[in-house]
Amino acid sequence: MAIPKRQLKRAVDRNTVRRVAREAWRAACAPVGSAEPAAPAGAAAVAPSALLRLVSRPQGFALLAQGARKRLWRTELDHLMAAVATAAPRHQAQ
Repeated sequence: MAIPKRQLKRAVDRNTVRRVAREAWRAACAPVGSAEPAAPAGAAAVAPSALLRLVSRPQGFALLAQGARKRLWRTELDHLMAAVATAAPRHQAQ
């Protein structure tokens, strides 16, 4: 994850975004009703990968409380991760 210091000055904010992004990624990649991603029988489990780069900070971000920031990030990341998770099977080799 690339979260530049010029976008989020405080390390606690950068770490929060990273933590929330990992949670959103795991939730998007996990099959429904399973805590772990399913791997085909006899195959090594290979985790999908993606690059997350923060480009801009939302308007009014500095005025929000930490809990509101987390909810804002999680909502946005869930939307992005769902789009990536649904697009991933089309790009895999068969």
